[in-house]
Parts: sequence; C-alpha cells; structure tokens
Amino acid sequence: MNIIRSLLVLSALYFSANAAAAHVECVISGTPTQQQYTAHYCSSIVNAQPSIWYRLVTSKPVLEVTWSHDSGRGQSWSCDNSTTCIVNLINYSNNSSFTELSACANRVIYTDNTWEDLNVCASGIIWGGSINPF
Repeated sequence: MNIIRSLLVLSALYFSANAAAAHVECVISGTPTQQQYTAHYCSSIVNAQPSIWYRLVTSKPVLEVTWSHDSGRGQSWSCDNSTTCIVNLINYSNNSSFTELSACANRVIYTDNTWEDLNVCASGIIWGGSINPF
C-alpha cells in the first residue's frame, strides 16, 4: 500500500512541476486593437510602427536569461539578460507582407543560483493593414 501511495505522490509532483514549466509569451504593439500576452504564439494586423515583445514566464524568480532570436534587415532587437526581449521593425509599412519573428529563452539562472537549459520559444506574426490574410 505504501508503494502505491508513494507512486501517486511522485506522479502528482511530476505533473504539477510540468504544469508550471517555463514558457515564452509574446504580444504585438502597433495594432488597431489592444493585445494581450499569449503563450508560444501571437499574431496581428498592424497599422503603426510594430514591435513584438517576448517575455519568459517561470515559477521562480529570475536572475538572468540567455536569449536567441531571428535576425534580418530592418529589425532592431533589444534582448539583455532580463526576462523581456523586444524587436522593433524599422520602416515597416502597411503594404508589408507577413513577417514572422521568433525569440527563444535558452538558459535561465534563478535567484537561488540554480539554472536550467530551456529552449522555449514564441513566434509573432504581423502583417500590414492593406494585406488581407483571408
């Protein structure tokens, strides 16, 4: 009976730890409507200079994050060691086609001096106001 109880406790701990797993959320600015952070993926039409904001969500306080991200012409990335990573799209127009950009949190160091390799990402897709995606 103790073995079954121990297995149930271990299973509960395993699933609760995975339910609170770290993930990256994103939100898009420069849109005609208010947006909210969503896990793993965000998308919107844009009608002003767009930015995509990424943030790492964890269950523990964070000391430092190592980010990786897409790169290309007309992008200005600001990803320091914090939980936030931002890309500004320079000279993006309403006639611009679909643009998809991703950012990944690769490693996190927590304030308790533990660390974790993550490789969790989010992708943001934007398109200009004159483009009909449907």
